[in-house]
Amino acid sequence: MSHSGTDQNTRARPRSSRERALSIMSDIFGRPLLDGCDFGAPEARDASRESQKRVRALLTRNDFGGFLKHDLGLDKGLAALVGVGGGSFADTFLQTYDGNLTFLVDPFMHQSGFEDPSNVKQDEQEALLSETISRLHTQIGRYKLIRESSSAAAPAFSDCSLSFVYIDARRDYAGALADLIDYWPKVRWGGVIAGHDYLDGILPEGNFAVKSAVDRFAAAVNGVVYATAGWPLTEDSTQEWSSFYIVK
Repeated sequence: MSHSGTDQNTRARPRSSRERALSIMSDIFGRPLLDGCDFGAPEARDASRESQKRVRALLTRNDFGGFLKHDLGLDKGLAALVGVGGGSFADTFLQTYDGNLTFLVDPFMHQSGFEDPSNVKQDEQEALLSETISRLHTQIGRYKLIRESSSAAAPAFSDCSLSFVYIDARRDYAGALADLIDYWPKVRWGGVIAGHDYLDGILPEGNFAVKSAVDRFAAAVNGVVYATAGWPLTEDSTQEWSSFYIVK
């Protein structure tokens, strides 16, 4: 018996073509795009296939709670809303989604050097926090607030642990792409990663490049982007505010 090299039983299994593709796909910061879940688990593949078969058109982001619960059967999982603001969407989501716990990720802190209309002064940030807590007074115990930036909070979540992630934070290309890359590994097979502001363009609210970031990301993970119907930015606009989602 040869004792040279690694025992055959302990050798790592060959990587799939998808794993190899992910390992060489890097974002603009040079970080690898990781999956976070076990590619080889049959139950994982089954969960993904079942969710893929149940995709449907959603009118607005307020439909996500019912979609996760009734269509995908993810009503007992963990969710994360990244970017909270005044808590309006969080309130609607918690009223329609019966997950075990929803994490609300937002630093509620003014960031120097970051130009965005949502980056309000610190006193306004504290007002938004108070507004969120007030809105969610009937949901105590069903959510956990994490006062961190999206990138700082991501490592706290275990890989493949979240049924749903909704990103409503940075709107620039680099920031939106970084959030997708950070949170994709945290989503379980059959789960959903979604987000707001699925559009590109220079608007009064800022310079948006979320759609470009989402489309590039979806191509990298071989995913299909589904967009909500949205609503016009202005009466004469051909662009619409809409959300997107990708099933893992």
